This record gives sequence, structure tokens and C-alpha cells, in this order.
Amino acid sequence: MKKLRGMLVALIAITMLIGSSTLLPNNVNAKEKEDSVFYNEIVTVGEEPINTESDSGSKPGMLKGIVNMWQTTKSYSNMSYSGWTTYGTRKKSNSTGTISFTVSSKVSNSFSGSIKVGVKKVESVLGFSLNSSQTYSMTNTWNCKKNTNYKVQYRKRYKVYKVKQTQTTINSWTGQITKKNYYVTVKKKDGIDVRVVES
Repeated sequence: MKKLRGMLVALIAITMLIGSSTLLPNNVNAKEKEDSVFYNEIVTVGEEPINTESDSGSKPGMLKGIVNMWQTTKSYSNMSYSGWTTYGTRKKSNSTGTISFTVSSKVSNSFSGSIKVGVKKVESVLGFSLNSSQTYSMTNTWNCKKNTNYKVQYRKRYKVYKVKQTQTTINSWTGQITKKNYYVTVKKKDGIDVRVVES
């Protein structure tokens, strides 16, 4: 009888052990499945996926989305000039003489192209304002020949810079890295040139 009771107790213990072992894997699998769904979930904004979890809570292999970085540089290109504009004339005369003149003109900075990093960033790289202007004046005299018409002309002068904006896009989901360049051409005021020509 005692032997039978001992076998019964052992059987109950084995049954309980088997029962508990069958419950444990089910709980673990459910948790793993829950984590898998959570950490693979992303939200799409436009075409840029962003992770629903912060970086501090991320796990290895977890999606983190798109990262954009910008680099802005400048380089001097060349000098640029406006067309010649007639400021004044002297009609021909039977006597010699001189032309005395003062030319004044306002010269302004300008730019063309696509600004992607903001005006303030471009200006900080250039070291001057994109919207600056200044009035330049020049006084001179010119000897004249007989029976010759003269024109006093001026042109505006600029220094030209190229601003390069490089966008580096890193997709941490796929590991793909792409680069795009955007350019801005800037003309900086540099004064005026004046001449006297026969006409």
C-alpha cells in the first residue's frame, strides 16, 4: 500500500512538472511575438519611415528611419560686369578741352539658384549679407580732341561666388547612402568702372 502511494505521489509530481513546462514556452513565445511586432512597427511620413521608439529604447537591428545631413561650402568663381551705361555726352567742338565728370551708381548683391539650408547659413558661409547694397562714386577728367563727340559710360562690377550645399541621406533601414548637390550663384558688389569713348 505504501509502495502504491509513493508511485501515485511521483506520478502527480511528474504531471505537474510536465504541465508547468508546457505553459512556460507558450508565455515566452507570446512575449517574443509581442516584442517582434512592436519593434518592427514604423510610421511613414511622406516617404521617410521613422521609428516609433526612441533611440534609448532601441534594440540591435531596429528600424531608425531616415537621417539627413548638410554640408555647405563656398568657392570664388570670377568677376562679373554689367553692360556699359551712358552717363553723359559731350558734343564735338572746334576747340580742344576736357571733360570733367562724377559718376554715381548704386550696386547691390544678388543671388540665383536654390537655397536649401536657409539664408542665414549661406550668409554665414559667405561672410556677407545677400541683400546688401552700396552707392559708389568716381570723379575724373578726360582730354578731348577737336570735332569729336564723347560719351561718359559706367558699368557695375561684381565678385562671383558659388555656394555648394551637399545633402547626405542615410537610410538606416537599408543602409543606403545618397548625396545630392544644390548650388547658389552669388554676385557680391565690388564697385563701378568708368570710361570715356568717342562717338
